[in-house]
Amino acid sequence: MFSLDFSSLDSALAYIPQIVLGVFTLIILILLVRAGFTFLLGRNNPDVVERAKKRLRNAIVGMFGIAVMVGVFNIVTIFLQRGAVFTPAEAGKEIPPSPAANFPPAPAAIKVGDRYFRGPMIFGKNNAISQPSVYAILCKAGEDYDIIFIGTATRENLSRNKNYSCWLENCDNSAKNLYIAFFSAPAEKYSVQQRSDLVKNLETQTMPFCAPENK
Repeated sequence: MFSLDFSSLDSALAYIPQIVLGVFTLIILILLVRAGFTFLLGRNNPDVVERAKKRLRNAIVGMFGIAVMVGVFNIVTIFLQRGAVFTPAEAGKEIPPSPAANFPPAPAAIKVGDRYFRGPMIFGKNNAISQPSVYAILCKAGEDYDIIFIGTATRENLSRNKNYSCWLENCDNSAKNLYIAFFSAPAEKYSVQQRSDLVKNLETQTMPFCAPENK
């Protein structure tokens, strides 16, 4: 539906040509209709016909005048608006949160040998293994991590692992600096032997402190 916006002076002025054109077009249309009826009803009367022709000429001149007036107004408006800077509407005080903020953070990863493990994670909160995995025990040293042990398990609470004391000894006897990282090795993809071979291969690459051959 057509509507006019008079919420501000600028928006009201922008509609002046339309309003003027509409009013004068209506007036000219009435004059044309009246001239036509006058011409039809008085075509046998030369004076009436001449009067009708005069009205018709006046209506045409009026139409031309309106067109010139609107054109001049538009040209003036264009010149007045030259150099105007577009200013966007002021944003609301409360900005809705980005949908991206609701996504969980990307999982961290650490390279152990030639494989990427998920982690590092705090050992005290992530020491229970419930599915076949290869794991790496790490000791945080500043911004780096020392690899202490690499093993494999199917279901185990690693805080009870027989090597746990060795892990502590090689991490300043501080459990808070112990971290763990996991490499998922599901049974449908890795056999027990394949997981053991992977552990040995990674031990050869990284030489962890608590590896059997390093004790």
